Amino acid sequence: EMGLYDEAIRSLTYSGDDYQSNMNLGLSYMLKENYEGARQYYEKALELKQEDPLAHYSLAVLGARMQNEGMVRIHLRRAIQRDRSYMERAFDDPEFAAYHGKQAFREAMIR
Repeated sequence: EMGLYDEAIRSLTYSGDDYQSNMNLGLSYMLKENYEGARQYYEKALELKQEDPLAHYSLAVLGARMQNEGMVRIHLRRAIQRDRSYMERAFDDPEFAAYHGKQAFREAMIR
């Protein structure tokens, strides 16, 4: 909340290697614009909680920030397949505004 990402990361490294810690570390790294670091932690969260729609959605957002359309398509589709509410969320999310007219975004919306 305060933008103290380095302090948050230091604190989170002591919180264990569980799903929530990895998701929080992924978010912290993404907000620091360390996208490879964020990807590592989001993927670790998926290893711990396979098929988790939030982890897939977070990886789709990361893909959008990295301008990786394939990553957007794959992970957004997986999030939506596991929880249909992510479809509406993706339409309203400014992270995906640049993708609304692109093939990758349309393919992600397919069931």
